[in-house]
Amino acid sequence: MKFLFAVVAVLVVVVLNDVNADTCPYGCKKYQRSNCRYYWYYSYGWRQYYYCSSYRSYTGTCYATCVHGGWSGYSDWETVEDCPVYCGGATALHVRSRSCTNPTPSALGRSCTGDSLEHQNRTCNHGSCSHVCPQDTDTYFEHPKDKKSFYHCGAHGSQAHLKVCENELVWNQAKKTCKEPDTEHPSCNHGEYIPHTEDCSKFFQCSNGQLHLHQCPGGLQFDTRHNLCNWPQMVNCIVDEE
Repeated sequence: MKFLFAVVAVLVVVVLNDVNADTCPYGCKKYQRSNCRYYWYYSYGWRQYYYCSSYRSYTGTCYATCVHGGWSGYSDWETVEDCPVYCGGATALHVRSRSCTNPTPSALGRSCTGDSLEHQNRTCNHGSCSHVCPQDTDTYFEHPKDKKSFYHCGAHGSQAHLKVCENELVWNQAKKTCKEPDTEHPSCNHGEYIPHTEDCSKFFQCSNGQLHLHQCPGGLQFDTRHNLCNWPQMVNCIVDEE
C-alpha cells in the first residue's frame, strides 16, 4: 500500500510538471548558405546544378523545453499592525504570501502572474474585556511591548482601545499619562533599525532608547537597505554562524 501511494505521488508530480512544461523560443545563431548560383554544363544535353561558395550567420529562433511557474499555496494570515483594541474585537490589516515555486519557472519559462502578497482586514482580539475593564470606570494600562503606547477602557468597559503618546513622549503607568522619556543613557537612536545577528527574518527597532524585536511575516527577511521586510532573494542576508 505504501508503495502504491508513493507511485501515485510521483505520478501527480509528473502530471503537474507536464501541465507547466512547454516549448519556449529563444534567439540563437544559425547559418545559411550564401553566394549561391546555378551553373550550366553539357552532358548529353544542357543541365544545371546549384552551388554555394560560402555561409553566413544570422540570429534565428530556436526552441527548448521549458517549465512555466506555478503558485504555491498561501501562508497563514499574519498581522502587520497592532490590533486597535486589546480586547472587545476590532479589525486589523493582515497579510499572507505565496511564492512562484510550484514549480519554479526554468529554461525561459513564464513566471507566475498576479500578486504574491494578499492583504485583508481581519478581526482581532475579540475576547471579553471584563478582566481588564471594570464597569463604569476609566481604566488605563500600558502596552506590553511599546513604551509609547497604552490602552484605555471607557466607562462602558466593552473595549480597551490602543492609544499612542504624541511626539516623543512615552507612557507613564504610575501617573497614567504620557511624559518625557529618560534620555540620559539611551541604548540606541530613536527610530533606528538594527538587523538581528542570528536570524535574517528578525530585526530590532529603537523606540525611546529601547530595542524592540520584530518578526517578518510569511518567510520574508529584513532588508537593511530599505528598512523593511522583503523577499529573501532581494535581501541576500548572511548571518555569522560562529
